[in-house]
Amino acid sequence: MDKISKKIIIKGEMLHHVGFRPYLLLKALKLRIKNFEAENIDEEGKQVMVLLIGDTKQISKFINYIKIKKLPLPDTTKVTDVSEEEIDTMTDIDIADINEYQKWLSVE
Repeated sequence: MDKISKKIIIKGEMLHHVGFRPYLLLKALKLRIKNFEAENIDEEGKQVMVLLIGDTKQISKFINYIKIKKLPLPDTTKVTDVSEEEIDTMTDIDIADINEYQKWLSVE
């Protein structure tokens, strides 16, 4: 299995304070993605950045799920754009183990 690292920027309406990051975490856990982080990056609640490492199939399923599924969140939450770029975790960034991220999220 080929491992890849991705940075995903999700844009939309009301992405903060509605359970969006825990929803993304749950999907990543179900796909058995090992390294995952999600962070609110826009003060107006319009962007979330996701960093993850997994095999090509896992990452593709994760991205497609965000793009095509109706989210189990309030009607005011809408995804309008999902962009992605491959990143080099050897030089660019260290992505947390998904279990560590789950602990961090629970204390936020």
